[in-house]
Amino acid sequence: MQDQTPLVTVGIPTYNRPKGLESTLRCILGQTYRNIRVIISDNCSTDKEVLPLLQQYAALDSRVSYTVQETNRSIVPNFQYLLDHATGDYFMWAADDDHWDANFIETCVQAMEARPDVILCMPDLQLTFEDGSARKARLNRGFMQQGLYSRSFQFIKSTAENKYFFCGLYRTRLVKNIPFDNSWGGDHLFIY
Repeated sequence: MQDQTPLVTVGIPTYNRPKGLESTLRCILGQTYRNIRVIISDNCSTDKEVLPLLQQYAALDSRVSYTVQETNRSIVPNFQYLLDHATGDYFMWAADDDHWDANFIETCVQAMEARPDVILCMPDLQLTFEDGSARKARLNRGFMQQGLYSRSFQFIKSTAENKYFFCGLYRTRLVKNIPFDNSWGGDHLFIY
């Protein structure tokens, strides 16, 4: 029977982080939302543990595929590669050092299905530090201003933790052709 829920492509950029990659794969494959396609772009890792891990997860779950880049593309082109290969209604990047609640994708899809005018959804997040301590991130409410210039100014002057919504869920067809500039701040330009 064909799944009638919207397809979500999850793009995982990775480089020399087998433990983080495995943790990310467990989080994403353990989501309550099941209609996902996971594409991984390994940025020419030199760590010998990465390729066997990619092969293992692709063999275990038909939703997983991977590409090993022939040369290191640098960070932004590796992210861009994943967006270029995204299919389905929704897309998200999943960094190989992040963790998601099991219902993250389901929550985002439900919110976006209820609001067809929304391009990006990012629920609350918690910052967890190396020492194990954690605290909830605070969204700068200035982002909610009506004017484009006011919102952009608030975005630029905000602290880094307010910018994590870059890692939310996107409506694929509306972001697929947005250029992702290969420069410092390219993620900010993408959000603009």
